Amino acid sequence: MSANPSNVTAMPVQFTVAYAPTVTRPTTNKIFTVKTLADMIAQYPPVDPAVAAALLEQHGSKRGHLEIKRLGPIIYLGRYLDGSRTRTASNIEAVTGIGLDFDERAGDRVDRAVFLEACRRLDVQVVIYNTYSTEDCYTFRAVFPLAEELAVDCYYAAVAKLIEFLDGLGPKTILPPTQGYFLQSRAGSSPDVKAVFGRPVDVVLDYFLLEAVADAAAPVGGGHR
Repeated sequence: MSANPSNVTAMPVQFTVAYAPTVTRPTTNKIFTVKTLADMIAQYPPVDPAVAAALLEQHGSKRGHLEIKRLGPIIYLGRYLDGSRTRTASNIEAVTGIGLDFDERAGDRVDRAVFLEACRRLDVQVVIYNTYSTEDCYTFRAVFPLAEELAVDCYYAAVAKLIEFLDGLGPKTILPPTQGYFLQSRAGSSPDVKAVFGRPVDVVLDYFLLEAVADAAAPVGGGHR
């Protein structure tokens, strides 16, 4: 695991993540920093090749890959009541981080190395890692912790400000604040975690003054990636 910061200008903020050992288990609100979150992601071994092969043979490619991911841990960048078995728009209490999910299959063409360098240059705290689906430099995930919890109906406006700040380096699809993110990497691969210890993004962009902008066209349900 490589979680080395570029220029350390601030101690990593603590933020809450709703964690479950598998997607079907209840979540527990856990406190992380970019360092401890990066360490946790890095500690999980890739999916066992024999288990993956058996599930793919049993279910086929599309369903099989979903079943493989469901065996491992998942996080949500929001606060829910401890013990919640469902994490949806009806029970999320606050947003605690911003997740950007880049997927070449969906048309994203942001290079991971370019994105990482932009975060270092702009000096913002972030965790970047390869997802289960990663097969190239255009598929990865970025998690930006928030210094202060954010109202759910401010989320899409907050993401828009973040992408603008990152010189437009954002995915084509913005996932909802209730999105769940699997942590294990594909068999034979590595999450290749990077952590940048810069400034909290909501402090840089002054999210304290962000008006609540409810986007009726934006997705409101939960999901898993």
